[in-house]
Amino acid sequence: LLDGGGLAAMQKFISKCLHTNTQVIFAELQFQPLKTLRKAQVEPIPGRVEFTPTLRAALARVTGESAPNETEKEGALK
Repeated sequence: LLDGGGLAAMQKFISKCLHTNTQVIFAELQFQPLKTLRKAQVEPIPGRVEFTPTLRAALARVTGESAPNETEKEGALK
């Protein structure tokens, strides 16, 4: 759940990260927080603020590797 206070804190965090040239990658956010961020017009900024569906995809962005597709991921977990 992301309420008004959480949204304000997240926006302040993003602002500080942008000011210090720190990349922010949010991973595995649920629908409600994403909807709240969208309403607040918090948008991805390529290479600065990004949203990924999984932690694995976020790590792949940081390391420059390609994220495995769903079939590969399921096989790796077995």
